[in-house]
Amino acid sequence: MQQTENTLNWHKDFLDNKIMLQQVLNNTDLAFKIQTPSYVLCRDSLNANITLLQNVAKDSGANILVALKGYSFWRAFENIRTKLQGATCSGVNETLLAFDSIATPLMQQDLNVKEVIKALLPYLKNISKNYTKQTSHAQIIESLFNNLDTTLENQDNYQALCKEIPYALLNMFIHKEICVFAPAYKESQMQNILPYATHIIFNSLGQWERFKPFIESQNKLIKELYQILLECKKNGVLQAELPKKIPQIHIGLRINPLYSEVSPPIYNPCIPKSRLGIIPSVFYRDLENLAKKYNYTDTLSFFKAHFSGLHFHTHCEQDSSALQRTLPHVIGHFGDYLSHCEWVNFGGGHHITRSDYNCTLLVNLIKDFREKYNGIQVMLEPGEAVGWQTGDLIGEVVDIVENEGLVAILDVSASCHMPDCLEMPYRPVCYKITKDSKGHAVIESDLGEEKGKYCYRFGGPTCLAGDVIGDYSFDTPLKVGDKIAFVDMIHYTIVKNTTFNGVELPSLGIVENGKFKLLKQFGYTDFKERN
Repeated sequence: MQQTENTLNWHKDFLDNKIMLQQVLNNTDLAFKIQTPSYVLCRDSLNANITLLQNVAKDSGANILVALKGYSFWRAFENIRTKLQGATCSGVNETLLAFDSIATPLMQQDLNVKEVIKALLPYLKNISKNYTKQTSHAQIIESLFNNLDTTLENQDNYQALCKEIPYALLNMFIHKEICVFAPAYKESQMQNILPYATHIIFNSLGQWERFKPFIESQNKLIKELYQILLECKKNGVLQAELPKKIPQIHIGLRINPLYSEVSPPIYNPCIPKSRLGIIPSVFYRDLENLAKKYNYTDTLSFFKAHFSGLHFHTHCEQDSSALQRTLPHVIGHFGDYLSHCEWVNFGGGHHITRSDYNCTLLVNLIKDFREKYNGIQVMLEPGEAVGWQTGDLIGEVVDIVENEGLVAILDVSASCHMPDCLEMPYRPVCYKITKDSKGHAVIESDLGEEKGKYCYRFGGPTCLAGDVIGDYSFDTPLKVGDKIAFVDMIHYTIVKNTTFNGVELPSLGIVENGKFKLLKQFGYTDFKERN
C-alpha cells in the first residue's frame, strides 16, 4: 500500500494546528474563572479531531459514527452533526440522544422532511384515531394537522412523530445513521429503539429471532409509507426526490473473529467465554438451524433474506496496524457472508486522532476492503478518537496533609470522576495552575513520580481509601487553592461518573474564542434523584 500525498498533507495539518486547552489557559485568567471541579472542553481541539475524521471518511469512503458510549458531550455536537455520518448507540437512552442531538436538528432544517410529513398527514390522521385525546402523543399528532410549522419547531415533538413515521424513512433525506448494538435487548427496549434506529445489530441469532416480528412489522410500515409517498409523487403532491430503493431498518449480527490484541482482559471482547459477538462455530450452527426452520435451501439464502451487515469490535486505543492484522481473521471466518453484505461495521477503538496513528494505512485498508467486497459500505464508530485530547478535568487543591510524604487532597475524585484510573488502571497526566501577581495562570507540567523537587500524592475527597489518583512532582511547591488539570478527560470519563459519597458531579464548560462558558452545573437534586 502506498501513502497518498493528500492523506499525508491533511494529517500534517491536523498535527500542526491542533490547539490544546493548556495552551489556551496559559498566561490568562480563564482558569480562575472556572468553578471546580469542572470538565472543560476546548472547542478548537474538538474541531481539529472532527476535521481529521471527516477527511478519513472522505478519502476512504467509510462512514464514521460517533460512539456515544465514549463521547456524549452533546452540548458541542454542532460539527459532529454536520461533518460525521451519525452515531452508534448502546441502548434506548443513547439512541434517543443521537436522535435528539444529531437527527432532529437536521430534520428541522430540511424542507424535504417537512414536505414528506405534510404529504403523510392524511395517513397520520387515520392513525391518530386509535389514540385517546388525553394522551400527549395524540395531542402532538393532532397539532400537526392544525399547524404543521409550529409543531415541528418544537424539537421534542419529533420523538412522538417518529413513532408514526419511523426515522429510517426520513433519514433518506438527511443521511445520518443511528446504529444500535446491545449484548441483549428487552422487549420494552426494542419497542423504544425501533422508531429511531437505522441499523440494529444483534449479539445472537436467538435475540434476532425473538424480535423478528417487531422488525418485520416496522419495516412493513416503512414500506407502506414509502408507497404512499410514491403515489403522492406520481400525483404531483410531492416534489421531493425519493430513492429508488425502499428505506428499511438494516439488521446485522455482531461477530467474534477470535482475535484481538487488546489488553488488559477487561477491555478485550475476544477473550474465552466473552459475551460479545458470535463465535464462528455458533454462527454457522445457528444459521443452519434457522435456515432449515424457515425453509431456506441454504444458509446464505437465509442470511441474505434477513441480514444486510456484520459488525466486529475488537480494538481499544489501537493503531491501524492492529486492524490490518485483524481483518484476515474476520475474512477467514466470515468471508463468504461478507460477500453478501451491504455494510460492515469495523467497530470502535481506532485511535485515529492520536498523533502517531497511521491514517494512510487505515484509508488504504478500507479502500482495499471495499474493492474486495463490491463497494461494501464500511462503518467505523470511534468515541475516544472524537473526544481525544479535547479537554481536561480541572480541580483544586483543598488541603495538603503529611503521612510519610505530602498528600494533596483535591475536589476531584478518581472513583467518582475518573473511574478508568482505577479500572485500567493508569496514572493520568496533569499540570498545575498557579496564579501570578497579575492574576494570570502560570502552568507547570507534572515531572513524574519522585522526579521533581516537590513530590505529592493526589487523592480525592471520598472516604474510599483507594481514592488515589497517583504520585506527582513539580519544581515549585503546591499551595491550597492551586488548580490541578487532568489531561484528556472528556471521553470515557463523563459517561462513567458517579455520586458516590454524595460527591458533587463536575460542572460542564467550554472554552472558545478565548472565553469560558459554563454549560451545566449539578446540585443536590441530581444526587437525590439517582438514589
